[in-house]
Amino acid sequence: MHLSKELTALLKQEADWRNNTINLNASENYTSPIVKKIIGLHPSYDFYDFPPSGGVIKGPWLFSNTIYLQNITNHINKLSNNLLSCPTLDTRPKGGQAAEIAVLTGLANSYEQVFYVQEKDGGHFGLNYICKKIGIALIPICFDNKNHQIDVDNTIKIMKKFWKKTTSKKLMILSQSFILRQQPLKYLVDRVKNNFPETIITYDISHTLGLIVGNQFINPITQGVDIIHGSTHKTFPGPQKGIIGFPISCHKNTQTTIKQALSPGLQSNCGTSEVLALAATLEEMKLYGKNYAETTCLHAKYLANLLNLLGLNITGKQFGFTETHQIWVAIGTKQQAWQACAKLHHGGIRVYPANLPFINSWGLRLGTNGITRLGFSISDIKIVGKWIADLLLNEVDPEKIFKNVQSLMKEFSIKKVRFTFKT
Repeated sequence: MHLSKELTALLKQEADWRNNTINLNASENYTSPIVKKIIGLHPSYDFYDFPPSGGVIKGPWLFSNTIYLQNITNHINKLSNNLLSCPTLDTRPKGGQAAEIAVLTGLANSYEQVFYVQEKDGGHFGLNYICKKIGIALIPICFDNKNHQIDVDNTIKIMKKFWKKTTSKKLMILSQSFILRQQPLKYLVDRVKNNFPETIITYDISHTLGLIVGNQFINPITQGVDIIHGSTHKTFPGPQKGIIGFPISCHKNTQTTIKQALSPGLQSNCGTSEVLALAATLEEMKLYGKNYAETTCLHAKYLANLLNLLGLNITGKQFGFTETHQIWVAIGTKQQAWQACAKLHHGGIRVYPANLPFINSWGLRLGTNGITRLGFSISDIKIVGKWIADLLLNEVDPEKIFKNVQSLMKEFSIKKVRFTFKT
């Protein structure tokens, strides 16, 4: 027996679309052949974080093959210590949002006030729903709209209005899905801790993880941040997972509270295959991450400047457009942004429409992480930039552009990504 003809055809259509389009979605990436092999060949899905009810096997993570799984966990922690300054890396979360919710629910109680990055400043939307459900009040961190950076002094003033200076623990979650710049983390951490010493400051590294391990973005842990967390499939080219990183300074009780909030609080298993694939990606980035991250940021800077020269409205000119993998193209209204997105998709260029932070405009968020992973060069990106301008400014027929895109993509098989082990 085989798959139905209908499903076979549908799967082929989806694969063809992925293989024949240029992916400029800042939230997506391409895994390497070794990662795909690990995910596809591993025979089980039984990575529980507690023993069977009979208690035959003791300790966390040890449902089966106790020694081997523990050894893999130890190896991941060594890699994490080397790459992220976190000797303990919890790799159980199913995704970045699960990791963040575990941190939130582990450290904050109902009716407490948590400082966070609101959506209009680039924050992730996920916290709002869960906080409303469980009665946690979210207080926005202040930002300098011109420079896209945290306004530390005004944030401290707001904190003093909401938080009494006590020894009780308080929580600040720094989570930016839209991020063009480095943040003044050291200054922020020092000011917050000076006024509220027991505050725990966490940082979502979902979009910047690959840039951090590649030494292109400041590691928040080195700036005094207490915990990092996030997804592993954006600039970091791993499986769709989540991680929570604890530096050596993080108190064991804090770690335990968060780990218990994750499981049994949110999930009962994490998936062996993805954890093993994550270990492989960490090794991959240890060897090739610096070159990959440097090239990703170089490509973003080049594409942003090119699109600006071609006449598109690129956000952030005052600071050189971008310091990350992201590029923001301001379009106008929500309808106009979706129309622009549709034009690019019809032309074979995948992008993400959004209400862009700080500038009060809808537009497109582009990312160079995926195309860099495929091996695009500056000359290739120059061609892509021209196609984007043709579609958005010059009314060129999308079908014509799509044919050109298909021709270009023949040179870039997703089975032969760059910055990875030789196969």
